Amino acid sequence: MASGAYLKPWRDSQRAHIFIVGFLANFGYGTLSFTLNYAMAVEGPMNSFLYQVLRMFMLGYIFVPLTFWFHSKFKSRNLLFLIQLAGLGLFFIDRSSGLINGLAVTLAFAPFLALHNYRFAKAQSRDNRGNETALISFLVAMSYSIGLFLGGFALQFGYYYAAVIGGSLCTMIGSYFLYQPLTGRNNVSKVKSLIGINKPSTRISFFSGLFNVMADGGMPIWMHALGISPLGAGINMSLRPMIGLLLTPVAGWLIQKKGFRAGQLGGAALILGWALMAGAPYMPWILSLGLGVISIGSNLLNPMEVGRWYKRRSSAGIIAREMVIATGRMHSYTLGILVCAFMPATYPLMGLLFGGLFILGTRPHRKGLSRPTLTLPRDIPYTTQ
Repeated sequence: MASGAYLKPWRDSQRAHIFIVGFLANFGYGTLSFTLNYAMAVEGPMNSFLYQVLRMFMLGYIFVPLTFWFHSKFKSRNLLFLIQLAGLGLFFIDRSSGLINGLAVTLAFAPFLALHNYRFAKAQSRDNRGNETALISFLVAMSYSIGLFLGGFALQFGYYYAAVIGGSLCTMIGSYFLYQPLTGRNNVSKVKSLIGINKPSTRISFFSGLFNVMADGGMPIWMHALGISPLGAGINMSLRPMIGLLLTPVAGWLIQKKGFRAGQLGGAALILGWALMAGAPYMPWILSLGLGVISIGSNLLNPMEVGRWYKRRSSAGIIAREMVIATGRMHSYTLGILVCAFMPATYPLMGLLFGGLFILGTRPHRKGLSRPTLTLPRDIPYTTQ
């Protein structure tokens, strides 16, 4: 089991290339994300709201789809690099503007996000997909969390622009080395056909979006409301994936054997983690424990959620997932920013609420949810090759 989880996914040179480049770029995005999330929280709840919701909307509904259109239309690595460079330049216009920073981070990160997901979806194997998906999900979480620590360190000691420039450059390098010209066209009507309230993949991605933004986008704001320093917040958030390192083989095995049912175990762990977090305003030491338990749940949930879209091996599946998960994120953050601003002690209760909604909304015995999810389907005609 350990060999299949840790060693076998690296044996293909193309996958290894994606893992390594993705680690660097997600490290940069973690640095950039924490720096902006915490900095916007300092500017006030309205500015933070504009930054986060604009970023989530543009990333999921506009710029990831546009990236695939751009790839199939212009086939220019250097032009894509210039677009990301323009995003970096926007950071220097107004440091306190949530609107400008939201546009800037989207331009800097969206091309990498689209390329990274698409390249891995095409490179996954038939016989070890569960372990490969679990490993890439862990590598993303690990590199992102190291970036969170660096972002907290940079803010603590006044290196805001160093973090912004370094993080952006890492995502730009990632896009440059993952670039691959695409042929064909991206059929928007086919993307729409993949999304529906009765589709299992839609439901799990929507509820995952509710959870993810609370632990990533909302957590620095909540920690700021509790009076935790940037460095302290970065340290706490960066510790989460360490537990996941030991659980990667278990997560891959559960996804391979149990399919969608593994997500219910992940949902239960997330509820337990948020229950522990409820004591953080009164017992700060419990914060790291709660985040660790949340990491266990995420390590089960995230690979299964994204793997249902990866199996399509298409740009349409990647675009559809980003739209669905962005919808969940925007709803969660809109409520979360109000709670952080006016009732921060009750923020963990949101986690408990969304945990219950997740378990109810993704019950395995509902139609379609208990079917095996790791068998590759026949080639889809609209797949961009």
